Amino acid sequence: TCKHLQFSTTEQNVWMGVLREVCITHGVFLPTFPIASMDQKALEHAALVPYRFGRLLTAGKPPIVYPQATRVFLENKSLEGMEIEDIRLVPGGRFLLIKSDDSRVFLWDLGHSPASVVKPLPVASLTPEIDDLVREYCGIEPTDDGKGFYVVYKEHSSTFIQISVFVIYPLTPAPQFALVAVLPVPTHTRITHLLSGLCVIQSGSDYIIWDFICDHAVTWRGYEYGYDAVISHGHVLLFSDAGFTMWKIPEMSPLDGATPTTSSPQIPILNFKYHESLVDALYNRSKILALRSSWPYGRTRPSIISAMVSIEDEDFDYLTIAFYMMESIISTSGSTALPAAIPLFKASVDLGADDLDHRQESGRFADKWFIQPLHSRSSDIIAIVLDPTSETWEQHSTIISTDAAMFTLCPMSARLCILDPQKNVQIIDFVVPH
Repeated sequence: TCKHLQFSTTEQNVWMGVLREVCITHGVFLPTFPIASMDQKALEHAALVPYRFGRLLTAGKPPIVYPQATRVFLENKSLEGMEIEDIRLVPGGRFLLIKSDDSRVFLWDLGHSPASVVKPLPVASLTPEIDDLVREYCGIEPTDDGKGFYVVYKEHSSTFIQISVFVIYPLTPAPQFALVAVLPVPTHTRITHLLSGLCVIQSGSDYIIWDFICDHAVTWRGYEYGYDAVISHGHVLLFSDAGFTMWKIPEMSPLDGATPTTSSPQIPILNFKYHESLVDALYNRSKILALRSSWPYGRTRPSIISAMVSIEDEDFDYLTIAFYMMESIISTSGSTALPAAIPLFKASVDLGADDLDHRQESGRFADKWFIQPLHSRSSDIIAIVLDPTSETWEQHSTIISTDAAMFTLCPMSARLCILDPQKNVQIIDFVVPH
């Protein structure tokens, strides 16, 4: 009996270590799993979910994958007239951000397991201080200590437009959204990317880089008709019709309540042509959307950018996605002018799709597979699955949900949340404990 107990304890300690490593390699929000209090079965299940989900999506048959557990989380009749406008899972799948049509924000704890009971009240809420405030979700990223996360919104009313950054620590005794930084911005402004405390803000042909943690910023002139921008390794990639370019981020200055300083004229340090899979698409009436997760992928994971071109023709419309991986380069000259990494084309996918908009969600990893979710024209959710470890980037395409008005997916936890046609929020789990 003593030997059996010793073996069980040792095995549980091993699975605790395994789950911690899985969380680190997948960039999971650390408070997702109460590892110290989980039993061995729960630890083993959580650690193996990414692999099991990836295998499920790449099995090949059937072309649609059905969930193993579905729960109606918020029923439309319980919302008292409130319309849900946005849902976002925090990486790990436990915490869900919901924004209503009156710009209220709620953080819900869904639990780390399909068997978890969702608490009847949200963890925290954020209520507008003025009646005509409108919030638009821009992104989330973890705090340095891993115990909280930042959530960024563009806020505007009849009197102002600004970017607001809030921080929340969900496991504290009384969690609340705390305002940590505000940046007034011009009209017709949008955030194109958020990463490591930096925001890329586009206003016409001007681009603002804002470090919201240090409250430093700079403005410079980029493309007159740029489509999108992505931060990578201290540089910014700007996407246009002709191709994309890499720009070094100019030196930023403290704001101290002032407007961002304008840098001297900049020129890109590198110019890239699109892969041939995108060139034909760009001759048509099209739009470009570049996606890279604002939440770190995790240790040892390659950085992947999904460049989507939406083609709108009179007779048809479809979507082409080119996947680029940021790869390190070695400078033999020792020059600091060159970037640490450059984007290299790896794979492309063609499929029918609706008009492309900025509600599409960035892809993330489940074990070795990179999973890019996509909303189809029939309101299906399609998972495009790629294997970066294979020479050809082996790819699969699988339907994981139908009739979804909006969605958010966490591949690591195999959890999908959708707003169904009846405007109920559903929690869908594809992998449950044996």
